[in-house]
Amino acid sequence: MSLEAPAPAPQALRAGLWMLGAVASFSSMAVAGRAVSFELDTFEIMMYRSIVGFVLVLGVARLTGQIGTITTRSPRMHIIRNLCHFTGQNLWFYAITVIPLAQVFALEFTAPLWVLILSPPSSALPVSSSSPAPAPRPSTWARSRLRLRPSALPARS
Repeated sequence: MSLEAPAPAPQALRAGLWMLGAVASFSSMAVAGRAVSFELDTFEIMMYRSIVGFVLVLGVARLTGQIGTITTRSPRMHIIRNLCHFTGQNLWFYAITVIPLAQVFALEFTAPLWVLILSPPSSALPVSSSSPAPAPRPSTWARSRLRLRPSALPARS
């Protein structure tokens, strides 16, 4: 009998590497943001971050042949999402200048708790029950906003 743990599946290993990359990226952004915050305003930091991000996304999309998939089917939703993201990111850059980084990361890791607290009011599903609830099908509104293909939707059982 062997006491060795089974080798992780390639997908699990790949997912773990993506998670480590994300943590490294977020940490680097926080440290770099704090370092340049003494010289630049948060709006300037956001401008440079947006330019670099835009160039990287277009470059990766072009290299992978996915440039044609970047579309704007719903400009209003893009504007709302971008305003929310810009506000949140700008406030985050401000936060890393006024509170310790450890506290910033502690607050960031409370995000799953906020999702748990705020999800029931925005969902028709029960918080808990004796039997598991069936997987909900996306509403017509969600399908129209997300542009889901019927083949991408879960099959009804």
